[in-house]
Amino acid sequence: MELTQDIMADIASLTLRWSRKFSYLFPKWETNELRNEAFLVAVQLLERDRYNPEKGTVSTFLWHALRFDVGHRYKRANAQRYLTCDDGVRRYQQKELTQCNLTKAQQYEYDSKNVIEESPLSFIDVKVNHNSWSSKRIEGHTARDLQRDGMSLQEQKRQAEEFRNNYDKQQSKRCER
Repeated sequence: MELTQDIMADIASLTLRWSRKFSYLFPKWETNELRNEAFLVAVQLLERDRYNPEKGTVSTFLWHALRFDVGHRYKRANAQRYLTCDDGVRRYQQKELTQCNLTKAQQYEYDSKNVIEESPLSFIDVKVNHNSWSSKRIEGHTARDLQRDGMSLQEQKRQAEEFRNNYDKQQSKRCER
């Protein structure tokens, strides 16, 4: 698809409306950052001919496609990768890098590609035990959303306090090392 000035202007206005509407799904990005990412993704989608005019208009296509493609970029930017879990289901998981658990294949790959004397990196699973309140809040749900789902404000406060206490315990254990 050829991107003309009119189409680019339409994309700009659509991505502005889209980013304002869906900013709650991307809490770590400001609306302007979200709009910029949405604009770049929209242009890439149209340049790669993913748009089929027989199925709908450009704006309808972008309105629905942006949520998934921008969501993928957001998760990648926040250190989440789409990996297979132990139960065989593919999910976004957060990984943390460290140098301690390299396999022989990873060590060989590191040695053959890196000539600078730096410590090697490998993946370690981040195992965080969240309560239901923190999991929902991390996903971007508001207190009102949780109330609609049946969690009272008192229960939310209790779980928030529990979450803070667990965090404080983890921090104190790190300081002891």
